[in-house]
Amino acid sequence: MFLTTLASAIMASTAPSPMAHVLDVAPAARVHLSEDGRIDRVYGKPLAYGRTPAEAAGQCIDDLSDIWGQTPNHLTLLDPDDGLAMMHDPDSGLPKFRRFRYQQHIEGLPVFDRTLTLLASAGDTPAIVLAAADLQDLNGWTPSSALPVDLMAATDRAARAVLGPSAVVNGNPQLGVYATTDEPPRLAIECIISRGQSGDATYAKRRLLVDAQAATVLLDEDLILHCGPGTLVTAAMGDITGSVSGRVNNGWSGWECDDTVTVPLPWAYVSINGTVIHTDADGSFSGAGGVDAVVTSELRGLWFDVNNNAGIDEQLIVSAQDGDEVAFLHNEEESELEMSQAVAYRDANDVRSFVLSVNPDYPTIGTQAEFPVNVNLADTCNAYYDYASINFYQSGGGCNNTAFGHVVYHEYGHHLVAEAGSGQGAYGEGMSDCIALLMTEDPIMGPGFFEGNCVSGIRNADNTCQFQESSCSSCGSEIHACGQLISGCVWDTWDALHASNPLAADQIIRSLTINSILLHTGTAIDDAIAIDFVTLDDDDGDLDNGSPNYDAIDHGFSAHGITVPAIAWLNVSFPSGHPTHVHPNGGTTMDVRIDNQLGSYQPGSAKLAATVDGYTHLIPLSDLGGGLHQATFPSSPCLSTVPYYLWLKTTDQVSVFVPEGGASAPFEAVTATAAPEVVFSDDATSDPGWTVGGDATDGHWERAIPSGGNNRPESDCGTDDWCWLTENRAGGGDDVDGGSTTLTSPRIDATGVKDISYCWWYRNIGGGNNVEDDVWTVNVSDDDGATWHILHQTGTTGPDVAGAWQTSSFSLLEIEGFEVNDLFRIQFVASDLNETSRVEAAVDNVELLLIDCDTPPCPGDLDDDGHVGTNEILAVLDAWGACQDCPADVTGDGMVNVDDILFLVSAFGPCH
Repeated sequence: MFLTTLASAIMASTAPSPMAHVLDVAPAARVHLSEDGRIDRVYGKPLAYGRTPAEAAGQCIDDLSDIWGQTPNHLTLLDPDDGLAMMHDPDSGLPKFRRFRYQQHIEGLPVFDRTLTLLASAGDTPAIVLAAADLQDLNGWTPSSALPVDLMAATDRAARAVLGPSAVVNGNPQLGVYATTDEPPRLAIECIISRGQSGDATYAKRRLLVDAQAATVLLDEDLILHCGPGTLVTAAMGDITGSVSGRVNNGWSGWECDDTVTVPLPWAYVSINGTVIHTDADGSFSGAGGVDAVVTSELRGLWFDVNNNAGIDEQLIVSAQDGDEVAFLHNEEESELEMSQAVAYRDANDVRSFVLSVNPDYPTIGTQAEFPVNVNLADTCNAYYDYASINFYQSGGGCNNTAFGHVVYHEYGHHLVAEAGSGQGAYGEGMSDCIALLMTEDPIMGPGFFEGNCVSGIRNADNTCQFQESSCSSCGSEIHACGQLISGCVWDTWDALHASNPLAADQIIRSLTINSILLHTGTAIDDAIAIDFVTLDDDDGDLDNGSPNYDAIDHGFSAHGITVPAIAWLNVSFPSGHPTHVHPNGGTTMDVRIDNQLGSYQPGSAKLAATVDGYTHLIPLSDLGGGLHQATFPSSPCLSTVPYYLWLKTTDQVSVFVPEGGASAPFEAVTATAAPEVVFSDDATSDPGWTVGGDATDGHWERAIPSGGNNRPESDCGTDDWCWLTENRAGGGDDVDGGSTTLTSPRIDATGVKDISYCWWYRNIGGGNNVEDDVWTVNVSDDDGATWHILHQTGTTGPDVAGAWQTSSFSLLEIEGFEVNDLFRIQFVASDLNETSRVEAAVDNVELLLIDCDTPPCPGDLDDDGHVGTNEILAVLDAWGACQDCPADVTGDGMVNVDDILFLVSAFGPCH
């Protein structure tokens, strides 16, 4: 490396000719050359000027980019438009410089690691004072227009070649260009790969650039940077060292469909004279043993314990001395009973590592030790998960042994669904198929399940199953058949992602699918799953404008009749919120902002649709300019409920309703002279005087923090932890039995109250010896509990009795013969009155709302019609002059004059 003036560099015989014109721009500037002869710095004198630092940077790009064989459109700004502030003055806090950093591109693709940085002075005369470059002149080269078919597969292969079979690709791989001085440019894939978890002895993290055509590694960069030289960790002198490996099938199908290979077995236990150690991610171990040490290897380890149900677990035992190297090979004879153990151990560890690579914080999975994997059960043609283990059958009955990749991944998928807190059913079957799909990229579930058939398997994610509310799916209502709905959606979404975002498609679908399990509840496959996918994909908290991969998700789910949240034609917002109460005299206003989205707003089309006494008023919005509009509510009887929504049109005559459901799901406002007041609120954090009664023999109400489990609520309906629930005992028993248990409120002064709301949870389980034949009842009293009126009743079957928190609101004014007074009580009743059933219930967040209908005096309303208008002006003119105690003297000064006129003008309009 050397320093010289720019003029000297130009005169040198090796200097590139494009530099010559720079003499005209900055004749006294200096340059610095890198070791490979490229200019990596131009500095020493101002290189360009501008009225702002940004303008100076733009001028410098225009003037000097061809020094490096670039044009301005090859450089894309990475910093903020006004540059990155640097070197702040300690007194004023103002920056001394602004940095402008550019990425080299060609045909829209980044050239990896090739950037230009310009440093601009931020004083009164902004100037570029340094250009730091690491750019490559591509000499007319352009990227190939034909890309490889499977970029991600090439990346995965490269990752495993670098870090071994447990390597995973993290984040979103990016397609770009690899360019160096001594090699021709190449299309390349940038990816971050890792092995293990942070803190593990074998944890590794690397950045790869992979040739997109040949799948070879062009650059391998270690991303773990140590603070010092460190110490090489090796086996202690004289230790017994060794490895544990197994003979397994080279794939995920039934064994007859794949070749057999030897692979290392990670995290496996090894016993040396009774002291247990474990292998690392590569199947290696070391430990002290002494003379004639007994060294034992079984197919159990840190995370999984494989059990052979058809006999003794395979156990390998050798005698060794310190300094010996031991190589354990499980399933050396390749018998069915031993093959199943080795394959199940390998595949279980693989799927666990895969899940944690997507979400390291997945519940339970990262810390659950020695999870049982039971193989060679005395049955055929099946496998199962029982919430405590995964289990696989021997061969027979026309089926192969089921301890192989696809089936292992599927059963472990059930475990993921369980640990996430979701129900199983059709969803559990479908999502478990999805785990196998993600692991293998093979839509066929279980190829090789049946003897002699390595093609068809037992299910297929590449399907045309259509969602049907009545029977789950056009492919059938049986849970495995229905489950193909979700695997079909995931497969088709993945296929669309390969077209729209080929480099990141695998990472996106893995992340969306596995993380969506954590959002799911119940057992159904429906539109909620599509909502979860789009919400997880969203990057700005606003689904009105879709999400980064909305089109692919919409394609995948819509192909199976599952509706994806629609992108809004117009973006309608409420800068001051939308009212929950309106004044009886009308005139309440609501600000509305309308912005174009997919469509363009048709000016003047927006209307407020407000329903009063069964008649819907369509009231045009006032245009306030700048996209802001205002809606004005009509008058309505006090204590009434006013449903309302907005109706707008685009210039293409598309109707837009806000809320989306329009008249079928409107906003609602209560008519009142003041905002409704909460007169009673109980979130169960204390007891204001509830009483528990009833004739049930077991399962009475109590106030507690839910202990969860066994068909009981896992939490309260808020954030304070407490609620009322039927006997709070985790693990079983003590549901409501032998009658009813009642929870009755203290006496409440409900005078003026209109609405009551509460959050509730009810489960009435049938099946087996249980019969789903009981109901949930809520009663209210207006005579201190002497008599009761039914407010709410649901059951015996349906979604309301499935066990989920939900909030319900009711109007007390709509109960026939009921008087809202100061003798009010509410009562919640959970019963087991008929045949045996499992009844559990909970209540939280009880609230009563007071509605004020007292009309305050309206100064100036001389004819008591609720308005100040022309009649009042005429009355003042008729009484003009001195007038003691005269109604027209609205100012009360004994004179009817211009002051009274001005007061009426200021109050002109509805009184409220």
